[in-house]
Amino acid sequence: TNPDAESVEYIDSIYKDLCWLGWKPERTTYSSNNFDELHRLAVRLIEKGLAYVCDMSKDEMEQQRDLAKRRCTARMTDKDPDMEAPIPSSDILPGRNRNTSVATNLQLFDNMRLGLYEEGSHTLRLKMDMESANPNMYDLVAYRIKYTSHPHIGDKWCIYPTYDFTHGICDSIEHVDYSICTLEFETRREPYYWILWALDLYKPKVYEMSRLNLEYTLLSKRRLLKLVTTNTVRGWDDPRMPTISGLRRRGYTADILNTFCQDVGATRAMNVVEMDKLQQTARTLLATPSRRAMVALHPIAVQITNLTASTQTLFDVQNSPTDPSFGSHTVTLTPLIYIDASDFSTVEDDNYYGLTPNKSTGLKYHGGSLVCDQVIYKTDNHKEVQSLICHLVESTEDAFVKPKSHITWVPSNSIPCQVRLYQ
Repeated sequence: TNPDAESVEYIDSIYKDLCWLGWKPERTTYSSNNFDELHRLAVRLIEKGLAYVCDMSKDEMEQQRDLAKRRCTARMTDKDPDMEAPIPSSDILPGRNRNTSVATNLQLFDNMRLGLYEEGSHTLRLKMDMESANPNMYDLVAYRIKYTSHPHIGDKWCIYPTYDFTHGICDSIEHVDYSICTLEFETRREPYYWILWALDLYKPKVYEMSRLNLEYTLLSKRRLLKLVTTNTVRGWDDPRMPTISGLRRRGYTADILNTFCQDVGATRAMNVVEMDKLQQTARTLLATPSRRAMVALHPIAVQITNLTASTQTLFDVQNSPTDPSFGSHTVTLTPLIYIDASDFSTVEDDNYYGLTPNKSTGLKYHGGSLVCDQVIYKTDNHKEVQSLICHLVESTEDAFVKPKSHITWVPSNSIPCQVRLYQ
């Protein structure tokens, strides 16, 4: 309904994402396809004396709403509204245009449609209830002037209906059974039904649910748009973005997202879902179809002094720990291997089970243990480790100590790769 905030990119991405998730809509509808009918119904409201053209500025409308709200608060607390929030002028409350004749309003609204007024100078407002406890009943704007081309229907209109006016009417004429939205729209249920009552239209059932909030995750379209427009990210499908297309590029499958949403469910309780829940769903569903391989993301070179090219060992490793049909691959334990930096620490800690200068650890697929003899640093400040000098202790030797953990490693002839990690 707002051509300034919509684009073909948004329209197409919604459809594309739904198809990728495996959801086939019964039919695809556009509010803009109903603009003729919405205009006709707006005229009917004017004819019934339930809508009027208003020339109040944005600041005046805000002043009007604030005054109406303060007067309502006074009434609810048994105070005199004329004392707590006196009306400075009838131009503000109820408003200088509220009692304009039907004939004048019809002419003014037609002038809006013909483009005879400047953008922002006139609006069509609904004559609702300025004494309501719900601020959304303070004569909502139904139409405003915008000289902007619409991404779906082009330049046919220079007046556009608001979301609040369009929502209930489109639900009704499209025979929607349940109109489902998030909890911040709960206060809009009253104007939703007021509009349908005023037009004597079919009333769908309305259900509000809490938003799906993820911890540490920004989901506001307005804030995400700022990341895109300022080139902080490379677009809506940047893998760092919490969008469907972004998650898809990050490696999440449709099955993961569908299962996650189904497990979380729909509730009215405000909640923030832990990121671990999404990641655990991904791990569970990727466990079966994924091939396994060892990788050192931040490699540290390890020279094994008691291993030579003639004594290096080959291991046949299954591609899947549970499905033999995935086959296997061969890994060679070479005199030079690489381990991940997270599996080595210069600091002793009873709760750390990786490799340390004074504590051995096991190597995956090898029955013995790895012992660190020397740490070689990149600089003299002894902060960044460059490589390790180690030796292997076979499980048959007297010096062997059964390791509490086994770390991953890759041989010297392993394949270099690029891995992108998104936190």
